[in-house]
Amino acid sequence: MGGVWSAVLEGLGSLFGGWFGGNPAIGDNPTMNDINEHLRRERDAAERVASENARRAEEAERDRQAAEERARQSQEDARRREEEARNARESAEKAERDRQAADDHARRFQEEAHHQAEEARKARERAETADQEKRQAEEDTRRFQEEAERQKEQAQKARDDLRRGAHPDIWPTLEQFESTKARYGYTSSMVHIAVAGISGCGKSSLVNSFRGLSPKAPEAAKTDIVETTMEVASYADPDPSKPIIWFDVPGAGTLNISDWDYFNAQGLFIFDAIVVVLADRFCATDIAILKACKKYCIPAYIVRSKSDRYIEDMVKDEASDEEDGADGDEDEYHEDNAGRLERVRKEYAEKTRRNVKRNLKQAGLPDQQVFLVSKTALLSIVGKRKQKPGAIVLDEEKLLKVMVGDGIKRRFKPTPALSSVLNRLGLGRMVVRN
Repeated sequence: MGGVWSAVLEGLGSLFGGWFGGNPAIGDNPTMNDINEHLRRERDAAERVASENARRAEEAERDRQAAEERARQSQEDARRREEEARNARESAEKAERDRQAADDHARRFQEEAHHQAEEARKARERAETADQEKRQAEEDTRRFQEEAERQKEQAQKARDDLRRGAHPDIWPTLEQFESTKARYGYTSSMVHIAVAGISGCGKSSLVNSFRGLSPKAPEAAKTDIVETTMEVASYADPDPSKPIIWFDVPGAGTLNISDWDYFNAQGLFIFDAIVVVLADRFCATDIAILKACKKYCIPAYIVRSKSDRYIEDMVKDEASDEEDGADGDEDEYHEDNAGRLERVRKEYAEKTRRNVKRNLKQAGLPDQQVFLVSKTALLSIVGKRKQKPGAIVLDEEKLLKVMVGDGIKRRFKPTPALSSVLNRLGLGRMVVRN
């Protein structure tokens, strides 16, 4: 506004100056002076306002530029922080990758160390095994050489003994032992009991009685007055609850085998128990069998067969001697006969046991029990039949319990099934050892 008035006043001054010949004195009009002063003041004020506005504009520009600079700086700071954050993330990721790589390396190192340690352990074990095998091979070689030397010495001693008339101490080889087991059908799940003795002592009849069979039964062993068994025969027990196989061995005197060689020749060394059947007296074969059983640690049972017949014959002989001169009624006679039977039985048992004890002592063998047996009573006990009136019952039940119990204890470990078998055999209270 002040600029407009200045232009107007300048125009009027030029006009009036022209009119008044340019004489300044004429122009000294108080009104005009006031106007000019007013205009000057307005002009000055306008200039001040303009200057102030310009200054403010400059300040605003500077503020704007400063704000832009601050905004730029803020953006730059944000970009730098973001860059730093990105760098930090990358550094952290790299550190994590390095850590994982280090862990993987450490794990692989540990695995490799474990693998090497395991290989080293296996190598040591192989070396120890090889060393043990080497020592075992050396030991086996030494033992085989010693065994070969021992057998050589035994063979020479046997030849020397034969020349002097002595009986050699011969042991079967492992091959002979295994072949004999195969020949007789030996099985680890059964008890194998051999019945041996001289010819005609009643072995086959005793085998039948042990199995609860009469001589005429289809499965019975053949019996006769003369020896009918010419080779070892096996007979499974007909009772499936009894894990027993009975073997009828040919009697000595029926084969071209010396007494001292009878045990090995018949392969009796494989059996779990052996019943030595005596006839009228002890003979060299009986002694040889008992000595061999002791050497091989095989339980042996001395059985006096046909004992009832001998007792009956003795009773009849005594009764016959007294019958002609006997007085009194028949009841008194029978009462005397019953007493005589008991007395004769005791005398027979004592005489037989004294005889066995004497023969065992002479042979250098320990004393052992002799079982007096009647095949008839034994058949009734095994077959669970009622004994006939007047039957002579001796040691049959005791023999069965001891013999079968020892055989089972020798072969089997204690189990519920074995306890059941022992109970069925009447041996439930016997202690079974490993």
